[in-house]
Amino acid sequence: MGNGKEIIAICAVPPGINPGMSSVDLALEQLLEKYQIKNEVDFYCLYSRPSHSEPETGAGSLFSYSLIPNDPDFFSSKKIILFWGDFLHMFQYHQTVASTLYQRKYFQTSEEALQRVYNVFLLADQDTEVLSRKITFGSTLLFNTPADENDPYYGLALKRFVANGRSWFRDVYSAVKASHITGNYSTSFLGIDCATILEPDKFIHRHRDIIKQKKTGLFIGRTTNHIWDIFQFAQDFSKISATSLTWIPWGDVNAFPTLKNINEYPSLLTLENFTISGISDPIEAIGNLLEYDSIITDTYHICVNAWNMGIPAICFAGDDHFKSRNVNSGDFFSRRDKRQVFYGMYDALDFLIPYQELLHQESREKRLNHLQEILDSSLITQGIHQRIRQHAKHSEEILVDAIVSLLNK
Repeated sequence: MGNGKEIIAICAVPPGINPGMSSVDLALEQLLEKYQIKNEVDFYCLYSRPSHSEPETGAGSLFSYSLIPNDPDFFSSKKIILFWGDFLHMFQYHQTVASTLYQRKYFQTSEEALQRVYNVFLLADQDTEVLSRKITFGSTLLFNTPADENDPYYGLALKRFVANGRSWFRDVYSAVKASHITGNYSTSFLGIDCATILEPDKFIHRHRDIIKQKKTGLFIGRTTNHIWDIFQFAQDFSKISATSLTWIPWGDVNAFPTLKNINEYPSLLTLENFTISGISDPIEAIGNLLEYDSIITDTYHICVNAWNMGIPAICFAGDDHFKSRNVNSGDFFSRRDKRQVFYGMYDALDFLIPYQELLHQESREKRLNHLQEILDSSLITQGIHQRIRQHAKHSEEILVDAIVSLLNK
């Protein structure tokens, strides 16, 4: 497929140890190796990763990332510009990244920093021929509000970006937004969360020596005010399911700041495997999920990875605080919870529990009995897993066809 690196892949920068974000990039590595095009790709981020977010060397290490050069000819020199996963094109994300660039003194003004973000994540300073060679896959516009998209610069740049090249977003809301933005209702803009490209068999084979025990895994990384309620629910669930309750070593406090709040609950700190340091090797962290019969969490990408491997994940979601914007549901007055959206897309809502349910004993008992009933039959859990895998395989084929087509032009 030609000499030299024909493709650039642009990825997000994790704020700390976050195996969920790493699973997205790991899926890209697996995909490129599967189709023997990894040697055609260079991997880029807009700014350097914090040292505490770097994966360990060895079996779990990902590819190395270069910084995107501030060169107007950089994008035009490549056959394919692949934007991979995360919030890369979303208004809220752009504001956050611009703030980071300005605080690191990469730019003299916040306006210059924001313009740089638009030039990278929306290719705002490139002509349409360059945009025609762009693919964005597995990203989301979920938290964009009408006010965001009415921003005169961002709104026009986003429309131009989505209208040219190929775009497949990870959720139905973003796909419909893309149709509204472009006025194109005949093209499907729906893709998948990139992490679902990870093939379960590779993890199952790699971790075949795991001795399966009757265990329920717990990780609380996105909750502020209902930590104790979730813990009590998890204890009750482990009793009725005759499993031992253990902590899932996942991310650290840099990626999941609310982990600091767990120190207020001494009983939780005594759980087997408890740590707030996480596991920096993403392959190990994801593979460890295979130890559990079921998982209880409030964290989006644990749910995505667990269900992708066929492990039932009970997820808590909803209004837990009153910040103007947050990573779970976006703008407070225009909330769309990404966990609810994922569960809704794959008919997994039996396993999504609103925080408010925890406050009423009768509701809690009904939910626990309902979960026990559907887990005993396994038909519903198998159906969820199958839908995710079918969707992933179909989307993967479409993506690879688009990559091959552009490479062969």
